[in-house]
This record gives sequence, structure tokens and C-alpha cells, in this order.
Amino acid sequence: MEKKAKKNINLYAIYELFGYDLHFFLIIGIYFLTEVKNLTITQFLLLNAVISLFTAIFQIPTGIITDKVGRKQCVVLGNLFFMLFGIVLMLGNHFFSFAIAAMFLGIGYSLKSAAETPLLIDSLTLLKKQDEFGKFEGKAFAIYSYVSCALALVSGYIYTINNYLPIILMILFAFFAFVFSLFFTNIELKEGSDKKSSTELQYLKECAKHLFFSKRLKSLLFFVFAFAGILVISIDFSKIALQETGISVTLFGVIQAIFCLFVGFGSQLQFKLEQKLKKKTLTVLSIVFIISFIIIGILGFLDIISNLQIILLVLIVISQRIVSGIYGISSQKYFTNFTSQQVRGKMISILYLVQELGATTFLALSTLVLDKTESIYKSYMILGAIFLVLFIFILGYMRKRVGLEPDEYTRQDLKFDTLL
Repeated sequence: MEKKAKKNINLYAIYELFGYDLHFFLIIGIYFLTEVKNLTITQFLLLNAVISLFTAIFQIPTGIITDKVGRKQCVVLGNLFFMLFGIVLMLGNHFFSFAIAAMFLGIGYSLKSAAETPLLIDSLTLLKKQDEFGKFEGKAFAIYSYVSCALALVSGYIYTINNYLPIILMILFAFFAFVFSLFFTNIELKEGSDKKSSTELQYLKECAKHLFFSKRLKSLLFFVFAFAGILVISIDFSKIALQETGISVTLFGVIQAIFCLFVGFGSQLQFKLEQKLKKKTLTVLSIVFIISFIIIGILGFLDIISNLQIILLVLIVISQRIVSGIYGISSQKYFTNFTSQQVRGKMISILYLVQELGATTFLALSTLVLDKTESIYKSYMILGAIFLVLFIFILGYMRKRVGLEPDEYTRQDLKFDTLL
């Protein structure tokens, strides 16, 4: 079994290169949907909200399914749904058909998110290397980000050759992810004699009770709910802001490639930065995002040269991307601390459930704000102010509840640590 665990770990970085997210579409999707499929910016945001909503709805069911039928099987099915989304994009012509495809993509995300990280953690745990999760995940995500950066460089140019070519390539990469996922192996850990007698539903109830009574986890859930919102808005709003500057789709792709590069840099920086910031890591990440929203909003009210405005916008978004790379690993690490294999998948599912609920909620709010203000920069300012107030309360609540030494946590906080 140790050989299979090592195989999973070695394969994971290669797999994540293809399967972490949708290549090409993430870069030129806004152009493809608004120019080729004639959707409005509001409909573009609504599609993203549908994806987040269905990712959230299916987080708990997929958390149970992944422990019941196996991590590998869920990853394989999730990649098939990614392929289905691309096919509908190719053939569909109406918002309704894209919304249906977005539903399946959301389910695919939930299947993959509930299974991929636990599969890696299971393999590391078997080899007694679970403390090195941040290092391995950071390496895998960095590889994905750098390859995504290279692909983004050419995405805009490919789009100008043929509008459908990037979508075809997206489907092809999803197919490669599907093939690689077939070579994973489910890892079984010996975690106590009561494992067989406990049902998946009982474990889910135990996880729910654990979350309700654990002050540490409740604090983290409040934070990831809000941070997922500001993160997803930053990604969509930056694309809208850049598109409104009138830059070419080729240059747009180059800029997105730069953003991908710095997401990878952030993921590699996570381990060292966390060692330096320690308890202040999440606070610093949220402050960077809030300040960046307000500054971008101010840019819209300044009478400056267009090229300078683009440069400043790009530099600010780069800081956001670095933070997002750090956050993606830190949130998973903090939430899976003190967990055993039989609950890890469910805990990850709950984490992603809350994140997707946050993304859905704030995407809906951002759509409303943008529709009312009809200005991306005014929307940045309003949402920046909202998140400032929100994070003041959340970070205040987290104080003395998160970032403590193991012996400072309550017995409830460490409930599932005994089975590791």
C-alpha cells in the first residue's frame, strides 16, 4: 500500500496540471460568452453564480459519496462533468443551456474538491508525511499555475484564429485529466476498530456536531465564507475592468498569464510566509484584498492616462493573485488539521460548501451592485467598504479562537485528532 501511496503523490502533481481547473476557458471565457454566444456581463456573472451554487449544494452529498465509493471514482466522474461542460459550450446557443451546463460543472467541482485533497492527504498520512501537505500541494499547484500561465499567453491569440479553438483545447485537457485520474489508487488507513460499525451518516452527524461546538472551526468557517466572496468577485471584476479598457483579446490573455504566474508564486510562498506571519496569516491576506478593492475603485475616479490605469490595475490584481495562491493552501491546511481519514473528506466538503455558499452569495450581491451602479469602479468601492466592515467583525471573532498552540485548544477542537 505504501508503494501505491507514493505513486499517488508522484502522480498528483502531473494530474493537477490538467485537472485542477478549466484551462483556456478561465482566460477567454468572458470574451467567448459575450462575443460569440452574445451573453451580457450580468448573465456572465450569473453563470458563475450558478456554478458556485451547485458546487455548494452537492458538497455534502459528494463528501459522503467520496468516502463510500472511493476518492478515485469521484475524481474520475468529476472530470467527465468538466468535459460535458465544454461540449455544451461548443453546441449551446442560449443562456438556459449554459446554465444547465454550469449546474453539471458545479457538481463536477464538488466531486473533485471532496476527493482530490483527501486523496493526497490519505497518501501522505499513510507515509506519515501529513505535516508536509502544504509543501506537496504547493508544488502541485505551482506546476498547474505555471503551465496555466504558459497556456494563457497563447489563449488570446488562439481565440483570434478561431473563437472555438480554446474551448476544444479545454475539453482536450479535461480528457487528459480524466485519463490520469484512472491511475490513482484509493488508500485505506487503519484508524480504529469502530470504523466498520460507524455509518457514513453517523460520521457526518459527528462532523456537524464537531463544527457546532468547535470555536476554532466556526471561526474559520466565518472567514472562508467571506474570503471566498471577495476572492471570486476579484477574479470576475478584474476581467470585466480589463475588458472595458478596450485592450485586445491577445493582450488580455497575456495579462491573465501574468496573473496565473503569480498565483503559482503565492502557492510556493505559502509555507515560508506562514512560518513568518504565524497567527496573522489570514488577517494579512484579508487586508491586502480590502485595500486593493478600494484602490481599484479610486482609479475609476482619477483622470489619468489609460495606459497608466491599465498598468496600475494589473499591479494591484497581481497582489490579489499572490494572496489567492497562499489562501488556497492555508485554508485547506487549517481546516484539515486534527482530522482522521474517515472524517477528512466530509470536513473538506463542509469547507468547500461554505466557500461556495460565500461565492454564490457575494456573486449575487456583486451582480446586483454592478447592475445598479452600471460602473465596475463604483462597484469595487461599494463592495470594498462592505468587506471592510465584515472582516473587522470576523477577525475580531477569530481572535483567541484560531492560531493557538495545540495544548491551548479545547477537547472538542481536537476531537478527531486521536485517530491520526
